[in-house]
Amino acid sequence: MSAILHMIPWCFAYDKTNYARYLPVYYRIMSNFETTHPDVFTYFMNIGFSVQLGSHNPFGRIPVDQMIEETVNKDTKTPEGVKKFSLKQGAVSRYYLTAEYRSGFLHHFREMTHSMKLDMHHAELQSPRIAKDEAAVAAVVNTLDNWINPFEKE
Repeated sequence: MSAILHMIPWCFAYDKTNYARYLPVYYRIMSNFETTHPDVFTYFMNIGFSVQLGSHNPFGRIPVDQMIEETVNKDTKTPEGVKKFSLKQGAVSRYYLTAEYRSGFLHHFREMTHSMKLDMHHAELQSPRIAKDEAAVAAVVNTLDNWINPFEKE
C-alpha cells in the first residue's frame, strides 16, 4: 500500500488523469479494509486474492479475475479470432455470449479425454527459445567486441 501512496503524486505530475483520480480513492478504501471488512482482509492476507494454475511454478500466482479471463480467452480462441465475422454485430455478440459455455465444454472434454496439459512450462524456458536467446546475446557481445575503442592505441 505504501507503494501506491508514493505513486499518487507521480500520477498527477505525469498527467495520468484516471490514475490520479482513482488511486486516492482506492488507497482510502484499501487502507480501511481491515476495519470495514475484516473477514475479506484476513482472506486477502492469506493470499486469497490470487490463484496458482499449477504446482510446478511457485511464482506463478495471478489475480483471480485475470485467471478467468486468460482461461476463457484461451479456450475460446479461434485461429482467426473474430476477424471472419467481426462486421456482423449480432454474430460477435453471440460469440462472446457463448464464450463462457464453450470454454466450460472444452475444459470438460479435455478432462474426459485425458488431454489436459498437466505440466505447463513457460515458452521462455524451452530449448528452442533458450538457443534463440543465447544467439541474440552472442550477437550483441560480438557487436560490442567489434566496435572501435576510441581510447585504444593503434
